[in-house]
Amino acid sequence: MMPKALDGQIVMEKTPRYFVTQETPARVYAMSQDVKLIVVVRDPVSRAISDYTQIISKTTDIPPFESLAFKNRTTGTDPGLQSRASERHTT
Repeated sequence: MMPKALDGQIVMEKTPRYFVTQETPARVYAMSQDVKLIVVVRDPVSRAISDYTQIISKTTDIPPFESLAFKNRTTGTDPGLQSRASERHTT
């Protein structure tokens, strides 16, 4: 639940999942058609390291970063993710 705001105030919230979860745009629109979204895109390597450090701070028995990042000799990135997510938020 978003905090209450007085007239003239702006309330902000940041959650990366809003950008990649398919049902989010429709849920946000249903809540308020006046919501403005600001998307800040981050360097994918920096983002992967940040995600990993968040996971290991809360979970035990996680494999080393390198074994996950280079699984099957790929970087595990999806170059089309940003494009697909952007389309969901602009249509």
